[in-house]
Amino acid sequence: MEKDISVHENISGNYFYHIAINDAPLCGAKNTMRRELSLSSWGMKSPHIGERYCQECDRLWKKIEND
Repeated sequence: MEKDISVHENISGNYFYHIAINDAPLCGAKNTMRRELSLSSWGMKSPHIGERYCQECDRLWKKIEND
């Protein structure tokens, strides 16, 4: 089965993003929603929004990429 990798945001809509595999955030966060963002945009910040990215998801994703 192919893994579906996506970017999720907390449902509070505060621009705090997670990386998810098959709609499950790597860090185990609950109450997230899939966003129409590509993984290639992970870590980008715009001056007017103030996006934040889950450090635990980032750490776990880097580990997966290197394995």
